[in-house]
Amino acid sequence: MAWYLSSPPSAFFSCDFFFFLRIAKKTTMSLQVSVVLLLYMREIGLSDQETGWLLSGILFGDVVISLYITTHADRFGRRRMLVVGALLKCFAGVIFGLFHNIWFLLIGGGEI
Repeated sequence: MAWYLSSPPSAFFSCDFFFFLRIAKKTTMSLQVSVVLLLYMREIGLSDQETGWLLSGILFGDVVISLYITTHADRFGRRRMLVVGALLKCFAGVIFGLFHNIWFLLIGGGEI
């Protein structure tokens, strides 16, 4: 039997391995965005404490919105929820581009 017809080694080609790669890629991208966001907050003059509060608020808002979207995606439709998520990201980008007040950034950051 040819090598490509036999079953691949399960340790390398298993679904768990590819799942791990996807999670690693998302984590790396998320860390890159966090570094850029941190540099942006320093550039607009936020203190270390304000930056910490803002990043914590962004994380909390992301958890809440992600839980809501994932638990309601099948009820409302996945495409509709993807559109809502994309619009929220656009809203957050506009807020971060226009405002430098910590409270506005916290509202916009909760949508990231």
